[in-house]
Amino acid sequence: MHSLTLLLFIFIALNGKQLRNDSLYRANVFAIVGICYFFFVQYIAYWNRVFPVEGWGKYLLEMLVALGAVGLSLSSWNKKSHPIKTLCLCSIFFIALLVTYVFDIKVKEWLAEKGGFFNGEPPLVLKQQAGTLDKSIKFSEVGIEFRAFEGWRKGELPSGHEYLTYGNSDAGVVEVRPNCLDGMNIDTPTYVSNMLELLEVNKPTSRYDYQCSKSAQVKECFIRVEYLSADGVSKRWHWLRSQRGERSIAVDFIIPNDSKVVEEKVLELIMSTKISKKRQTVICTTPAAWL
Repeated sequence: MHSLTLLLFIFIALNGKQLRNDSLYRANVFAIVGICYFFFVQYIAYWNRVFPVEGWGKYLLEMLVALGAVGLSLSSWNKKSHPIKTLCLCSIFFIALLVTYVFDIKVKEWLAEKGGFFNGEPPLVLKQQAGTLDKSIKFSEVGIEFRAFEGWRKGELPSGHEYLTYGNSDAGVVEVRPNCLDGMNIDTPTYVSNMLELLEVNKPTSRYDYQCSKSAQVKECFIRVEYLSADGVSKRWHWLRSQRGERSIAVDFIIPNDSKVVEEKVLELIMSTKISKKRQTVICTTPAAWL
């Protein structure tokens, strides 16, 4: 974006006279620059954020688009003003704006898919029927049901939000926090990036990994973070499952120690998840204590 701004200043200096005197030419330039900036440059910047490139390579496509915009604006074809040409360019600019406003998430999801963001193995496989598990635990407000072994207990915050615990205070208590997430109002890579920032993965004492996959219309992401301290290792997991046209779910898992047995219990719980098509409350909020 900075390169486009710099080249535009150069362009104005080279062709300022026609810009001042020719309104059709001025509209053409406005449309060309708008198409490049609001469509191509925006999505190039998004691509570079999701799929980082080291060095100057990350600026290459942006520079090419900027040079193309300046070259087209300075071309003899564009300097010959004509109302139909201006109408066509302004129409394309309007369509580009409409696409970025109405279909922005779909375009970003498409770019993420083409770039391989969802090429990971499915992190978890849901088992709708888990007959070996002992009891059913429902979270009607969120629209999630777990089938679990004995040892899981349901708790409730003063705000009314429900959660699950496993273990005791001596060995450490695991917490499972179902979150409200009716629809994905942002693209999946941005959601994952926001979660990684929220989980403070960039601290020197943190280690993390994540993988995302897509099967039919279902997208899943599983984030795992380890926090190292003098007392040992604590973990936090985050599971996102979204499906086009249906509700999405997001669940946080707080694991206080590095116990493989406890991790297996958590994975069993996740794989038993059943998602309801509807939930009881119209508006559901995540408590600030869980953020």
